[in-house]
Amino acid sequence: MIADKNFVGILRNKYHLEIDERFEAYILAEYEEEPFPNEWSEQDLYEQIRKLAMTHKKGKLDTTVKPPIQRLRERYEELQGEYMDLAFDVQALLHILEENGIDSPFKVSGDKEEVPF
Repeated sequence: MIADKNFVGILRNKYHLEIDERFEAYILAEYEEEPFPNEWSEQDLYEQIRKLAMTHKKGKLDTTVKPPIQRLRERYEELQGEYMDLAFDVQALLHILEENGIDSPFKVSGDKEEVPF
């Protein structure tokens, strides 16, 4: 689930959260897409935004909306980090297989290993 104008309306009306226009723009930008590979439930999204609303009410939340290109760049960098973590995990698992005499699932004909990354 993502935050859209309808969801923000529910937060205002059903849950009585104080959401001004600037905070709404911030919410819509921050929660415009699912956190790949996961998904937010309505409860998760509500709880995240409720906490932000409390911080915003205290005047301690910077609601400046980052430009789309900056948001994409930051997401790209996050995904690069996640990819590298997973690549290291795969290498460690391949090493464990090798230590235990188990053939790599990526082995092709001959001694050449092909790892799909």
